[in-house]
Amino acid sequence: MLKYILAAITSLIVSTAYADVTYNEATHTVSISGYTTHEQADKLYQILKNNEVAVAVLSGPGGDYYAGLKMGDMLAKEGLTVIVKERTECISACAFMALAGKDIIVDGAVMFHAPYFQQAPTDVTMLQLAQKFGEGYMDMANYLVRRGASLYFARQIITQTSYCRFLLVDSGEAMMDIKSAEHALDTVYYKNLVRNKCR
Repeated sequence: MLKYILAAITSLIVSTAYADVTYNEATHTVSISGYTTHEQADKLYQILKNNEVAVAVLSGPGGDYYAGLKMGDMLAKEGLTVIVKERTECISACAFMALAGKDIIVDGAVMFHAPYFQQAPTDVTMLQLAQKFGEGYMDMANYLVRRGASLYFARQIITQTSYCRFLLVDSGEAMMDIKSAEHALDTVYYKNLVRNKCR
């Protein structure tokens, strides 16, 4: 019996680590951290549905790409201020989520890279695999356009990044420039750096 109780507790701890979404009623702030998952998206939906939320504080190493886009759409609908705090990173799926802010404050680091498969399926043709990547890239481009970004920024992500290489954004001003399609051509090269995290 003790073995099953310990297994349940361990499962709960692991689950919490992967989907930490909390709400502070006093400050009307939702905090989203840890790996991006659909469980996080479900928790966020419930918090937004049942509370008055003004601010979203984001951090995390990435995770499920589509869960990140889904949460980004939820946050954008609320018109929240998004904050990435000092000494924190908001990477990959989290970075796309961060673009959802009506206002964005970045004291930490936001890092974008193109969607990828952790493991490629083995029972598909090369054409089917290419189509899957194409779908992911189109979904990313559509999401970026919904957030006000340009297709040029989508192109930068696809051509300049990889699993290891990220477009680094380290200021709220640069994030807001990305969301302004008419400024994107002028700002993305100058305010964003490519960072290699695999070394």
